[in-house]
Amino acid sequence: MNIVFDIDDTIIDETGFMLKHTPGYLLWKYHIRAEIKNPNGYNLSQVFGLQDLFQSNIICKQIENKFWNNVFFCMFFQKAKTV
Repeated sequence: MNIVFDIDDTIIDETGFMLKHTPGYLLWKYHIRAEIKNPNGYNLSQVFGLQDLFQSNIICKQIENKFWNNVFFCMFFQKAKTV
């Protein structure tokens, strides 16, 4: 088994994926109309200003983890099966 860490988006464009799919996910799951507040941010909280909405780092981390675990990894593994 090969394990690869892609920290600079050379294999999978995680940043582009996040910018494209997070607004729909936040609207569907949390009824939040997300707008990009900081396109150069590192994570969902920084990019979409979630800390301004929730005032809690714990809630922001939970939302981020659910997004990446539910949306990104499901799509990634689905694509991996087709290759």
